[in-house]
Amino acid sequence: MPQVRSDRGALAGVQGKASVRGIDCSESSGALYRKLKPGPGMDASEVAGHQRARIHSAMLELVAERGYDAVTVRDLARAAGVSTRSFYKHYSSKEQCFLRVHQLITHRVLRVFEISRKGTSREEGIRLSVEAIMCAWASEPKAARLLCVDAYAAGSAALKQADWARRSIEAAIDESFGDKPKASGSSLVTEAIVAGINSATRHYLLDGQALPDPQLCDALTSWVIACYDGFLRLDELTRIPTPADLELNASPANVTSQDEHRWDAMSSKGDVIALLSVAARLAATESYQSLSMSKFIEAAGVSRRTFNANFSSMEECFLTALESKAIDAMAYVQEASEGGSTPEEGVYRAVVALCDRVESDTAFASLCFDASVVSGMPKMRSQQALIRNLAYLVTGRLATVRPVDRLRVQVSVGSVWGVIQNQVTMGRTRGLLRKAPLLTYLLLTPTVGPSAAMKAVHREHVLTT
Repeated sequence: MPQVRSDRGALAGVQGKASVRGIDCSESSGALYRKLKPGPGMDASEVAGHQRARIHSAMLELVAERGYDAVTVRDLARAAGVSTRSFYKHYSSKEQCFLRVHQLITHRVLRVFEISRKGTSREEGIRLSVEAIMCAWASEPKAARLLCVDAYAAGSAALKQADWARRSIEAAIDESFGDKPKASGSSLVTEAIVAGINSATRHYLLDGQALPDPQLCDALTSWVIACYDGFLRLDELTRIPTPADLELNASPANVTSQDEHRWDAMSSKGDVIALLSVAARLAATESYQSLSMSKFIEAAGVSRRTFNANFSSMEECFLTALESKAIDAMAYVQEASEGGSTPEEGVYRAVVALCDRVESDTAFASLCFDASVVSGMPKMRSQQALIRNLAYLVTGRLATVRPVDRLRVQVSVGSVWGVIQNQVTMGRTRGLLRKAPLLTYLLLTPTVGPSAAMKAVHREHVLTT
């Protein structure tokens, strides 16, 4: 786990303690933050701390404005009002600086959960924590963006640190709400809570909406409380579901032939089918970061000219393959959901079908869930579109019999998506179907309550309790 040390003025630039806001960014110097006045009076460590704070603030500003990939060390030094030589005295690379800022933001988020202990009850503690996080993001939206968005689009080292941050926050929640009942699925609930908050924040940031939105705050609070309320019943969900058990209407069939049929409809050129097919195969078997264009087109059996005639980049090809896989999977999930005799049972069947597709189709799992297979904003926006589509499916099923809080459903779906993504990233997709009852329970409980959620799973299975 990365060690977080306390820099003087760490992240202070976000709140203006070590930097001066209001400086016109169009100044000839190009500096966002004013340098210290020359002369005696400050020791070397104080000067160094001030420089680091300016560099941290510059990182937040520029990444939010341009994205991590477009920021250079020269840009950071110029914006921070330091020389590139001074920058390299503090950090060996842009990546190291980004990771340091990410650590500092995570450390501050962890301290937020200390406020939960001031609550008079678990529910009050949860409310205080959620409100504190949302208020922190409102005052520091660029910090929220770096933690919840940019860290997932800044390369493999950032992804590893994002995983550390996630696990650290989960541990902080467990410690803060230590009076919760214990059950076999308790760790999954904590994981889902962090994923839901993260997903909701990312959704708002990518859509350009302000934080905190009072509706989002209320939805998150009531959703977290609802997740905790049913803890004692989680031990009942012990049976391993399979599509055969549920006799799903849909069948995975031959994934390759399905894909080729869809891709053939997109273009009559066999070259496009070959390129998309190899993108799907390589996503499941190769490291995307180490994949070269020459290796890619050799595997596809086409020329570079043929590739350029169909796609502008390897990333575009992979994203097109992602879209096709996602459309086929969503059709499978939609059809499966229609087999339930009640809306709740339909949602359960949808979750089982999604878990089944992730387990059975490695290319779909890698393309749609593994953040290391094509990272960046286009991939993240594609994932958000899939989350929205799943939320619409759940909302549509449940709204036929009861009023539905769409925002709460969005958070619930985001939490389930996040748990699946964690499983894929850790290489644990083989056991995902075992979690389908728990995931359904977490998805349904905030909307229909724990009893109705449990009943939906019970009706589909004879559970061993």
